[in-house]
Amino acid sequence: MTTLLQERPRTAVSTNVSAFGAIYPHEPRVGKLALFAGGGDKESKAKAGITLFYGPLVIRAKLVQNEKGLFLAMPSRKSEAGTWWDHAYIQDDGLKQTFERLAIALYQESVNDFSSAA
Repeated sequence: MTTLLQERPRTAVSTNVSAFGAIYPHEPRVGKLALFAGGGDKESKAKAGITLFYGPLVIRAKLVQNEKGLFLAMPSRKSEAGTWWDHAYIQDDGLKQTFERLAIALYQESVNDFSSAA
């Protein structure tokens, strides 16, 4: 079981223009970062839970560590056949990259703050 180490009501805000030049009607924001104790969830290597805000939409995602680094993992479920599928996802790659960049920046800032406070 994953233990919640720290939860912060912080928010990071981006511009309304993606890396690909798309203009979004809402401000992509991340916040409510929850660091997982002991380096994260052993099964998924999740390091933190994070809430994504986009207009009226709210998605609870995870930051996961793999051999290439941190990435944003969307909520998913395992089917009876044993395959995983995302039940919430961001279709626009530019918007997903914006959320991922904001989430990783907030995670790194929170880890640094936690380390310096200890």
